Amino acid sequence: MRRRGILRKTAGMLSGLVFLGCFLYGSADVIAGRLDSAAQLAADAAFYRLGGAGPAGDAAASERSETEEALRIERKPLSALALREESYAPLPQLPEESEPSEGGAAESEPLPQLPEIPQQEHGPDDFSEMTLSGGSEVCGLSIKSDPQAEAVDFEALLDRTPAIGPYGDGAPCVLIYHTHTCESYATDEDDAARSEDQSRGVAAVGEVAAQVLRSYGIGVIHDTSVYDTTYAGSYARSEAGAREILAQHPSITVTIDLHRDSLRTASGERIRPTASVRGRKAAQIMVLAGCDPDGELGFPDWRENLVFALRLQQNLQSLGEDLPRPLYYCNRVYNMNLTKASLLVEVGTDGNYLDEALRSGELLGEALAQVILSAAQ
Repeated sequence: MRRRGILRKTAGMLSGLVFLGCFLYGSADVIAGRLDSAAQLAADAAFYRLGGAGPAGDAAASERSETEEALRIERKPLSALALREESYAPLPQLPEESEPSEGGAAESEPLPQLPEIPQQEHGPDDFSEMTLSGGSEVCGLSIKSDPQAEAVDFEALLDRTPAIGPYGDGAPCVLIYHTHTCESYATDEDDAARSEDQSRGVAAVGEVAAQVLRSYGIGVIHDTSVYDTTYAGSYARSEAGAREILAQHPSITVTIDLHRDSLRTASGERIRPTASVRGRKAAQIMVLAGCDPDGELGFPDWRENLVFALRLQQNLQSLGEDLPRPLYYCNRVYNMNLTKASLLVEVGTDGNYLDEALRSGELLGEALAQVILSAAQ
């Protein structure tokens, strides 16, 4: 992979000023930041903090009405990704819906054997590889709570069953979509953080997760519509697109908005969060759960979503102790009010390599399947 030189270092130092105000995540020497502009971050935060109420909400509502036509993006299933043959095994061609085994699958049922995505050896780069941890330990789980988030009894929530509907009647149960569809991962030839090539971005990871779920007999719709041709308004567009799918398929009770994160060190280097799972390297996964302490976000069922988030975190951690970053519990909605089991999930960062992210897509699919199967018992 080509080395980034003095220009990259200089740009990193300048970008550090942008990220200086971002929250510290996991370690004092790590500053979390987005590739997105600070102005857009502020606009998004204002809209979701207010939940569409007040001046910021009115502006957002106006933007939605102006972009109705943009929401009519054709949705095509990503059933076969054009991955490079010399690097990756072909993905299995699984049916959209398959009949579950008689009596349903047991919670301890092993993952069906899918073609493995080989781990690759990558040359030296300027990324900072590390395993992110931190937060507080709650019931054996690592959780980082936003100071503004409402205090909850996590232990009591873990005793509850997620609000997930039936999965084995041939109807879809899960929707996977991507608010930032063009978020991509590094390869040995290119480290672009955004790409229209869906085979090297979050859509590829989402399809791997979808195929794992389908192999368990869990119906999935994977929406690969591009909602971020312009970053402004992408959450509003993805919300409208997701609600359209939910209206067409009321059997869906689980939605996953799958992203990749973007983290920087204090010196501006990309952070590459990895974990070793079953002897192979995978990108770390972060589950985000929101709350609505003042009732201003239009998120009345947030506790149900948190139940689902905690179970997913628990299952991810059972697959690999360091696989999940601390669950981030915050005073936000980010389209997590679509159903009672809707989450935003970050798979890796722009510092992770594609093969690491695809491996995590498999693990995410396995963890989701186990949550759904367990809830159906």
